[in-house]
Amino acid sequence: MSEAVDLDLDGCTQERWGLKVESERLEAGVLHVTGELDDATVHMLAAALEPLIERGGIICVDLSQLRFLGVPGINLLVVASQVLDVRGRIEVWDPPPAARRVIELTGLDEVLDLHHHLPASQLAPMSVA
Repeated sequence: MSEAVDLDLDGCTQERWGLKVESERLEAGVLHVTGELDDATVHMLAAALEPLIERGGIICVDLSQLRFLGVPGINLLVVASQVLDVRGRIEVWDPPPAARRVIELTGLDEVLDLHHHLPASQLAPMSVA
């Protein structure tokens, strides 16, 4: 496990406890989340989302490499979406099948903007300098 790196909007990586969050500075902020998003790691995604939420606009959260999405992670995405309100939206890309099913069964797909595949132009995170 590696120690965390300070997260900013210029393209960087934060990794700890099996969760990795990579950030890009694009017209729509893009976060690539890898590993397990649970009670022990949700604060890392929250820290990455905070400056993007303050800025507003579209925030793409790519979950295609996530192995586990726990309730704290789902709650964070819902709260972030509510905080953005009319200033933007959270787009959730490729959540794991089990997480997608929970989101859909609970009706949270009405709150979260779910997508099946992240556009190719946003697949690769920027390098950390």
